[in-house]
Amino acid sequence: MPNVQNALQLKCRGARGRLRQSLAPFLLSGLSLLGLAAAGKPPGITYGEISLLPVFCKDTMGLLPGADSGAMGPNAPYWYKAMGETFRAMHHYCWALIAMRRADRAGLSARDREALLLQAIGDLDFVLSYSKPDFPLLPDVLVTQGDVQVLLKKYDRAVLAYYAARQARPDYPRTYINWARVLSNLGDRKAAMSMLEDGMNAAPGEQALREQYRRLGGDPDKFSRKASPKPPPAASAGPVVQAPASASSPLVSPSASQ
Repeated sequence: MPNVQNALQLKCRGARGRLRQSLAPFLLSGLSLLGLAAAGKPPGITYGEISLLPVFCKDTMGLLPGADSGAMGPNAPYWYKAMGETFRAMHHYCWALIAMRRADRAGLSARDREALLLQAIGDLDFVLSYSKPDFPLLPDVLVTQGDVQVLLKKYDRAVLAYYAARQARPDYPRTYINWARVLSNLGDRKAAMSMLEDGMNAAPGEQALREQYRRLGGDPDKFSRKASPKPPPAASAGPVVQAPASASSPLVSPSASQ
């Protein structure tokens, strides 16, 4: 357990420089944090599974049952405008979410569960290989990558993914929420609260951060009074497809956004 906690607290031990060096080639070339994990479309995708995915997934390449492998949905032009060329690879993100949900099914063998999670890692790596620093969903993909690494108990790799998400967009609440949840589950409440305090400094007034801080026994109002004001983060380049902090994936509808 100490090794796990040390890995999850690298930011507190003067390792930022080493992390940046480790993450630079990862973010530029999409190299896997795990190795050569296999990417691939889960067999037998159902409409029920699709209904649980982010709304843009049904417009990604060949996702719908029976669709041609290169066919996209009618709203694809909207998503290209919102996400840029990386949308061309986002069917892999949707596949990864399906694999993660299947890995959570009851009665699955440990071997089959690991295989599904490794497949999710491969698909997320595929998306990252197409991503540029201004890709609006980059932090979401990285946090999801970290979540899968946690499920695999690869905590050092989870830290790299969470840290990369934080670097990509410092005010993205889901990074702090999920990272703090891992710290708390590993028994380090103090580190979890510190992570949430970092999040509340970066994203003042974010309710999901305040609620999680309260559940750990902290008083977010008291913290807000103590915290020194910080300038707002610089606006990200390109359009933003915002993900709810408490959600597992972005849920932005073209009809609601246009």
